Amino acid sequence: MPRTITLREYESLGVHGGEGKQKISERALKEIRAYVQDNPDPESNWVMRVTSRTVTAKNYVGVIQTRDGTTIEILPKVDLDGGEDTDRERDIFLKMLRHYRDGPCRNLNDADIRAIKNFPILEAFIAMFLKDMRELTRRGLACAYGEVEENRHYLKGKLMMAQHLRHNLVHRERFYVRYEIFSPNRPVNRLLKSALQLLLRASRKEENRAQIRNALFYFEDIPPSTDVDTDLIRARVDRTMPLYNRLFPWARLFLKRAAPATWRDNNPALALLFPMQDIFEDYVAHMIARAAPPNWNVKAQERKYYLIERSVTEQGENREVKLFNLRPDIVARDGDDKKIWIMDTKWKRLNARKDNHDITPGDMYQLYAYGKKCQEKCPGAEVQLYLLYPENEDFTEKVTYCYDPKLQLTVFPVKLSCKDAVIINHLQKLFASVMQCEQAA
Repeated sequence: MPRTITLREYESLGVHGGEGKQKISERALKEIRAYVQDNPDPESNWVMRVTSRTVTAKNYVGVIQTRDGTTIEILPKVDLDGGEDTDRERDIFLKMLRHYRDGPCRNLNDADIRAIKNFPILEAFIAMFLKDMRELTRRGLACAYGEVEENRHYLKGKLMMAQHLRHNLVHRERFYVRYEIFSPNRPVNRLLKSALQLLLRASRKEENRAQIRNALFYFEDIPPSTDVDTDLIRARVDRTMPLYNRLFPWARLFLKRAAPATWRDNNPALALLFPMQDIFEDYVAHMIARAAPPNWNVKAQERKYYLIERSVTEQGENREVKLFNLRPDIVARDGDDKKIWIMDTKWKRLNARKDNHDITPGDMYQLYAYGKKCQEKCPGAEVQLYLLYPENEDFTEKVTYCYDPKLQLTVFPVKLSCKDAVIINHLQKLFASVMQCEQAA
């Protein structure tokens, strides 16, 4: 029987005789193993670690559905008061996902999250898609002019003489013509129909299935996409099509399975997986932007400086060589560039009981390079460095490291298991000294 299995990051499940608290079939395990091995870099085990008897989740979260209907949802491992709570973890995941730069949930509001958070993740994604689909079918599908070539019994449009002579030499009652027709048969609508057909097979929730069948009625005269990649390139969605702007990312997500893998027949029926590091980074960047004082500018993935910059002379001409672009996750600057705060986010559990808190040397070196280059480029500016990690029971207070008298690093916990307003208030501690100086001035 189809069933849903919930895992958290780094938890395992296996077939009978293997490790893991929960069990799946040999066939499902074989599909997942093929999915992982189809990654262009199989050695990375980028999604999960698979052995002959077990599957272990890593730091990708989302859902995988195998062809026998087994659905495995992987939730982020978030520190909660009172232990594990699947509904709260799903709520936190959806809340963070709506700020993910490559995700389709950017229009999701708090009311939507409350309405779907108790669904399995796959059914929640389908419900988000169907919410806008209901509005689209109510307003009507977008049409466009497209060329049609066919052999007709009457003249319409432009007579294609070469084709007419080839096809109708002995059928003088026919005309081979080309003409334009205003029709909903356009790439974006074909993709939406293909997505609906896929979800009708994938969904296990009768309410969602009923809505999908109702939506397909409006696509009855539109064929499904026969070449998804080509239609994705040809699909045109502009600002005059707000509903399509919300639906198209979902259709692309479902049809491409949201996974950078080469799909084969023995892969899972559906896989929607997201890198938790990127989700955390985008969520914290959004919260930092909201927590910053009004005169501060917050930018994600700034690419302003290079580690190596030198001048070289070639054939009597000087040119600048820039190597190893420095790209911190978040950079916050005051209006005059007198204060510059460089922040990196890391989706990892720290342990304050250890001397180094489990911070890797690479993270420390990386922030040091950012800080030194910024001091070199902005002499006189106050440069502060921050590493932001999710809060857990072993890491609840900030920790400060001093590189030298003019450069220090603060490791800061971000509390996720609360409302956005509380998180913003928590992050405003980063700006407390600045705000106090402004108030004093």
